[in-house]
Amino acid sequence: MEKRLGVIAGAGESPALIRAQALDQGFTCVTAAIREEADPSLEKQGGPLAWFGVSEISDIARFFKSHGITDAVFAGKVDPRRLYQKKKLGPASLLRMLDKGRDRSAETVIRTAMDFFAGHGIRFVSPEPFLAAAMCPAGLLSLTKPNAGIQADIE
Repeated sequence: MEKRLGVIAGAGESPALIRAQALDQGFTCVTAAIREEADPSLEKQGGPLAWFGVSEISDIARFFKSHGITDAVFAGKVDPRRLYQKKKLGPASLLRMLDKGRDRSAETVIRTAMDFFAGHGIRFVSPEPFLAAAMCPAGLLSLTKPNAGIQADIE
């Protein structure tokens, strides 16, 4: 069975890095790129990609489901102020879901989105396996070993 990964792509380098690593690991990447956030060069990496507004959560879920996505990751930054801009909002927009909640913190926004996707059979997985190339290796990273006092602080 083919491995598939949905990527909700915001700003920065992590969407391209995650997609490249996932492709190297044999995944087919299906990308929901956030308008005014994601880098247009993502289109050059291949695989299905569509552009969405930050609050078009129902459309993203339909896009993922139409491509057989059951596992997804968030990649990159999205300016939360975009959620609250006055634009036409569909009945299942993320902003409407947040209006029913306690607060609008970043954690609540992410949890609300994850819960919505879970209700559509899409779970969010850790991006860590796809970020290994960007992580520092374990061990000493400088030319100088730490002295005993610094080593005690590290431990």
